[in-house]
Amino acid sequence: MGRPRLRVLAPVGALQFNENLVDVVVRPGPHWRARGGDARPPGSDLVLADVRVTTTAPGSRNDLSIARFPGRREVHAWGSIAAGSRDAVSEAAVDNPTLFFVSTLRDVLQAEGIAVDGAAVDIDDVADADALASSAAARTVLVRHQSAPLSELGKTLMKASQNLYAETIQRTLSLVPGPHRPTCHAADGADAPALGNRARTVPHHRRFRPLAAELVSAAMIVRILREMARDPATWPPSKPRCRSRPDGTIAGRMKGTRAEANAVAKTGTLGGVRSLSGYVRTLDGERLVFSFIANHFTVPSSAVDAVVDQSVERLANFKR
Repeated sequence: MGRPRLRVLAPVGALQFNENLVDVVVRPGPHWRARGGDARPPGSDLVLADVRVTTTAPGSRNDLSIARFPGRREVHAWGSIAAGSRDAVSEAAVDNPTLFFVSTLRDVLQAEGIAVDGAAVDIDDVADADALASSAAARTVLVRHQSAPLSELGKTLMKASQNLYAETIQRTLSLVPGPHRPTCHAADGADAPALGNRARTVPHHRRFRPLAAELVSAAMIVRILREMARDPATWPPSKPRCRSRPDGTIAGRMKGTRAEANAVAKTGTLGGVRSLSGYVRTLDGERLVFSFIANHFTVPSSAVDAVVDQSVERLANFKR
């Protein structure tokens, strides 16, 4: 069945909770060959199916695999877990972030003694959704929540390399000027459904393709970084730095060099792809923009990283 990572394909939507992730828990059974497990918190719409986990002798090594395939609610678990051991917890991406959000909200309201009639549903499943959306103006606003500024969100996006943040911000960028007109820009640029009026998940055929699939060139990344440099108050603080103190995805690289002291950069990693892009200052104090993208290589990725690090170090030691 393979072993796909469960959190890398977390879908986005106008309503999101817990980064659209839930814990999948597998616990040992009361006796050998017993099976068990569940998904929490409730409301995720995920179900454990085809659990093939065997309880083995106490003290034996746990060997577990978890998988959920895109567009499917079923989470599969297989392998072995030692009797008497702690619960094994893995993260899984929910299939429908809107339903996950409203289901969790309903559960929380009920837990606080607030009566809620009916089941939680995704607006895409409501027959008169258009009429419901048009009547929103007649409702009373109970709570307003302002998110952190982009400079703060950018730290999680860049340093933790959180793709969910990246795609959410991209979808939130408006095609029409104004603070209240967020849109979802589809990969082909057509039929961009508005997310501002109706909280909804985007159909599978409208989901963005990964940036790497667009064959982005190093020259394009350099042009983007040059434009970003025009607003230094927003972007540089969010970018990881090469320095001895761990900071983002490039912590520990270029140690003991001038690049470690001043390079501000972001990694990019996919199967068979390694990249590093950012800024570095030369011996003259001149700021340079760089982007290295390597793909289809046949050597270990560590060898590619070493060549890139040496290249950035050379830029740091450059002098006119």
